[in-house]
Amino acid sequence: MSRIENVKRVAIVGGGASGLVALKALLEQGVFDEVVLFERREDVGGVWFFDPKVASEEARRYAQDASTRYPVVLDDGSAPKYPSPAYEGMIGNIAHELISISGRPFDKPLSTGPVQEGEREESDLFPSLDSTIAYLRAFADAYSLHNHIKLDTEVVSTRFVDGKWKVMTKNLLNGEETSSTYDAVVYAAGLWDRRHLPAIAGIDSLPKERLLHARFYRSPTIFAGKRILILGNGNSANDIASHAAPVALEPVYRSIRHPSYYSYVPDAKIHDVKPVRQFSLDPASGKVIAELGDDTVIRDIDLVVAATGYRYDVPSLRVPSRDGSAQDEPITPPDGHRMLGLYRHIFHARFPTLAFIGYSIAWSPFANSEAQASVVARAWAGRIDVPSVEEMIKDEEDSVKEVGDHNLFHVLALYKKREYGYGNELREWALQGGVEGTVGVHWDERRIWLLQNVVRLKTLQLQRERGLIT
Repeated sequence: MSRIENVKRVAIVGGGASGLVALKALLEQGVFDEVVLFERREDVGGVWFFDPKVASEEARRYAQDASTRYPVVLDDGSAPKYPSPAYEGMIGNIAHELISISGRPFDKPLSTGPVQEGEREESDLFPSLDSTIAYLRAFADAYSLHNHIKLDTEVVSTRFVDGKWKVMTKNLLNGEETSSTYDAVVYAAGLWDRRHLPAIAGIDSLPKERLLHARFYRSPTIFAGKRILILGNGNSANDIASHAAPVALEPVYRSIRHPSYYSYVPDAKIHDVKPVRQFSLDPASGKVIAELGDDTVIRDIDLVVAATGYRYDVPSLRVPSRDGSAQDEPITPPDGHRMLGLYRHIFHARFPTLAFIGYSIAWSPFANSEAQASVVARAWAGRIDVPSVEEMIKDEEDSVKEVGDHNLFHVLALYKKREYGYGNELREWALQGGVEGTVGVHWDERRIWLLQNVVRLKTLQLQRERGLIT
């Protein structure tokens, strides 16, 4: 075990929940000369940030040219826009109590009257998009975090040079680039940019107007009067299918490999079908033909929606190579199935002044990020020990042996300790540096019960919303 010393200047990449809790935790230590957070959007919120104006313009341009994607440049002279994966009517899959950051309970929504046509009522347990972004903004305001945040600023590159981190940023308002040096860097930008497409024959040949990744879904209006095939049965696939069903041609097809592990209520307008074996185009109509694994053929598909997840990608970051060559290397393998070289999904084993917060997959993501941030802040403040490089490398090797080297490597539920054991372990580690400041939530019996029952509770809520139960 050893102590990390002489960390005075810290940069954080990403202004979502993970970046905000990291900023708060680092500032609480009171020993750093500078802590600055860079966010490329015009406000905090990360994956929960949603701008209806940008979404509308994004949809308009997509209708004109399906190859138009990223970023969205408006005609008002504002900075380029980087829409998050958020969409209209999005309801969280995590209960308020689980998503709350310690010391800042998530207020339950108050009923303001009957739900208007086209709107969705927010449940007592699960927060809406609007209430979640409001919660994160209030969190930033409560701790005066905006004094340390640079919005409309993109991190272009991060490199390890002469024992420090050289960070190049770009002001998206005027295009000006700035290079600064930091003793330590937190990446908290998540994994919501690199879309994953399944290895289905013909999928790469589908024209862009026939294939939409869930990353770019914003509103069900895109489905009106169309025949839709959705790939996947995770949270996004289930949600998008329920949005499409009232407006698309019946039925909406959902191609699945197995029953959903997530909250889902059967709908007569949604038909589950076998996995797609091959895609092709009808030469006459230009529409999609899907051949399924059971030899069924679905024709005249207007739009295929790939709700098939994401892969890890940190394009701005390179670290010195493991073999000592002059060529820096990325932090992810070419296929992006996981992050490489991390201890407990947080510290880079060879360069522990580089940390990643919020990249592990958790049912309680804000609390998970807070626990990780509490350890990082105390370690860089020199208040707790960290394992040696050799110990951290071995820990990652042991993790690969435990769960395998695949795209679920960072899913905490697959580990013996589970999410709650992991969280409590990080909390105990942080407490070795004192009780002052962020230490993360304690996973008690009630919190564990909520975690174990969150899918059932969300399913019950969906059934109530649709009048299936009272």
